[in-house]
Amino acid sequence: MSALTISARAKRASYVASNVTKNCLAPVANAIAPKRGTLGSDFDESSLSDAIELFASGIRHMGVDVMASNILEIGHGRTPEVAMWFAGIGASVTSLDVTSGIPDDSTTSDRAGRLLEMVERSCPNAAGLIREAKAANRVASFGGSWPITFSEYDGQNIPLRSKSVDLIVSKSTLEHVRRHQVQPLVQEMTRVLKPDGAMLHYIDFRDHMHIQGDHEVHGDWLDCLTYGPRMFSAMFSNRSTYVNRLRLSEWLSILEDAGASVKLNEEKRFPLDPSFSSDGLAVPWRNMPVGELEIGAAYLGLRPRSA
Repeated sequence: MSALTISARAKRASYVASNVTKNCLAPVANAIAPKRGTLGSDFDESSLSDAIELFASGIRHMGVDVMASNILEIGHGRTPEVAMWFAGIGASVTSLDVTSGIPDDSTTSDRAGRLLEMVERSCPNAAGLIREAKAANRVASFGGSWPITFSEYDGQNIPLRSKSVDLIVSKSTLEHVRRHQVQPLVQEMTRVLKPDGAMLHYIDFRDHMHIQGDHEVHGDWLDCLTYGPRMFSAMFSNRSTYVNRLRLSEWLSILEDAGASVKLNEEKRFPLDPSFSSDGLAVPWRNMPVGELEIGAAYLGLRPRSA
């Protein structure tokens, strides 16, 4: 056995041991500091503008009328600006997350002003919608009473009436839903969606231990697919870096089985090295076509099948 092989195995063993330890300690850490860590953009302009512009382009593509709409956002973390932008262009927003870290000053005039300035500067599609809705005047009229509700939920059951939502949105959230909760949550989303409603979801399929933002990867971003279910659970089941490891074809099947029809599918590919071999992947993905493994993220627009 070569020194290089021994070194690689030792590095992997150390990585596994470190993550198992962190996973074991996560419940204690969460109890001590439940809102620690990264839960959103924290007004990182690049991340925030990407999210808002993404939803704006999807709204235009899907022909969604946001004025006087009821919008459900899944996975706000501690980023209120997406909901604030939707409120500014005419919607009432319910935003849910399993752990909410929305700051006390989330809807101050200062924060709203910074948001409007950023959108005008960095988001052409979103800025157009803001001008059409005369958002600056709307935001000024809200004062301390914005049409937004931020709440925590169990990650599965949506506390809203059936057929009460016009648009459901999420960005880099659905990949974190626990595997056993994916189908129930998708069923809940289709339950609360109006017959003429729509959904916009950006799903990131990459190993979240090997990415930096939406555009960069480091190391092996398919590493999460190399572990069997027991080992992966031992490493990540209690942590925010958990991903359910579902690939695009599986998501499409789950969404379509729940009654959603795909109207927009923008794939984001990260070509694999020509020397890549799937032999090192765990059984569920070992025989998956390389073309699908290269899909690192997808932006999906959906409507109820009857629409």
